[in-house]
Amino acid sequence: MKILVADDEPNIHYSFKRILSPDHEIISASSGQEALLKTESHRPDLVIMDIRMPGTNGLVTLKKIKEIDARLPVIIVTAYGTMQTAIEAMGLGAYEYMLKPFDVGQMRKIIDKALAAGQLMKKTVSYPPLAGTAKEEDLIVGSSAQMQEIYKMIGQVAGKDVTVLLRGESGTGKELVARAIYQHSKRSDQPFVVVNCAAIPETLLESELFGYEKGAFTGAEERRIGKFEQSNGGTMFLDEIGDMSLSTQTKILRVIQDGEFTRLGGKEPVRVDVRLIAATNKNLEVAIQEGKFREDLYYRLNVISIYLPPLRERKEDIPALVR
Repeated sequence: MKILVADDEPNIHYSFKRILSPDHEIISASSGQEALLKTESHRPDLVIMDIRMPGTNGLVTLKKIKEIDARLPVIIVTAYGTMQTAIEAMGLGAYEYMLKPFDVGQMRKIIDKALAAGQLMKKTVSYPPLAGTAKEEDLIVGSSAQMQEIYKMIGQVAGKDVTVLLRGESGTGKELVARAIYQHSKRSDQPFVVVNCAAIPETLLESELFGYEKGAFTGAEERRIGKFEQSNGGTMFLDEIGDMSLSTQTKILRVIQDGEFTRLGGKEPVRVDVRLIAATNKNLEVAIQEGKFREDLYYRLNVISIYLPPLRERKEDIPALVR
């Protein structure tokens, strides 16, 4: 993959080439203006950029890069870290903000995650009515009557800015359907953010989604922008929403109803415009009866519901999957 490194320090370029070559192609820029030109001409998969460079200010450069491609992940790396620049950078859509000198192992992990997030947004999901021939496409396979109904539903809801609830067992393709809806929506040129509610510990999920203010809890040394702010204007896919705690459900409900939330430890509401697609492998009706899921949130999420059948219910699709 192509990674653009924009920094006026030659040793930084050397460091990233040593860390990332030969797995990735490294493109170098030494100013904000050069970074913009090479973003246009080379179309990188990731930008790693300093804030202070000759000419165009780093934050201005970030804003212009996002105007070129809002889905392009940008990691800010700087020796002049302040809370204000971190807030501004994340608010402008930076994927991450790191201080020099950085830990190489941590940087590698962030780069891998950023590249994966970028590919997730750009890799097309096709299904029979729209299937192309490009090898980089992910395919939803199946021509059974159940799958044909799903394809119709994707086509009907993709262009409508409504909340969608995807239901089905693990492995039935809920994330592929979510991406297909996103890619054929009016927000396809904006960020697509995936949050697996079951994979993040309950104690961390709220801060991951909504961010937090400095001093909100032990270890909160600076303000942190959450996933909702990062996906403003785009689409968020909340996977395994049935595993979410009741307190977090309450905040999600407020975002859907009012388009706003409050960061942990904060007082001022933050307004966002985010389309939600949720998925679960749990029986939410039973969870409501057991007091584990809010009924009002269920009805807000269940505006459009798509059920994805397991393979045992569509055995006629097995030969196509085998091929």
